[in-house]
Amino acid sequence: MSWLENLGIYFECKELLSIDVDAIVCPINVDLNEYGKISKKIFKLGQTGLINDLSEVKNKLANQKLVLGQAISVDCKPIYNIGNFKKIIFVALWDFYSEYDFNLFYKAYINSFREAFQHNLKSIALPIMAYDGNLNLCGQTIIKVIRDLNYLKNSSEFSVEEIYFVTNNSSHIDLLQKEVEPKLQ
Repeated sequence: MSWLENLGIYFECKELLSIDVDAIVCPINVDLNEYGKISKKIFKLGQTGLINDLSEVKNKLANQKLVLGQAISVDCKPIYNIGNFKKIIFVALWDFYSEYDFNLFYKAYINSFREAFQHNLKSIALPIMAYDGNLNLCGQTIIKVIRDLNYLKNSSEFSVEEIYFVTNNSSHIDLLQKEVEPKLQ
């Protein structure tokens, strides 16, 4: 039996922090600093504790930076006041020279899943990495990532059972559901 056969894939029009999952994915820049509304909110809620934990991770990285698309995680501690998540997975989506393209989204999604598998997480919520002009690209990326992971020999051993793709834009949800769901059944 393949991973995909037992996998629940959901598209939700909600705030990322309101989803009841083991881990959330938060886009950041390569320097492990804020990038966008989600990270700004998470950094504000996590305050000094989260910043210190990310600084420890940063000090262990080559050049003290992430590579675009690279994902790392930290434990979500109660003092962060972020939610009941086990992990926050941070993924590098921005540096001064990055372009949003298939390869970047692919790396970001697949490395976020790998981080979840490594920590034996059962459920994960990811922001829909798209804007109006590239929704089709986002849908294609989601399909390719899920299929590629499913084709791996050990896919039946993957821990993730539920994936939530989240945005506050209901029209994005409708379009992505129509594109993605039929191709993953």
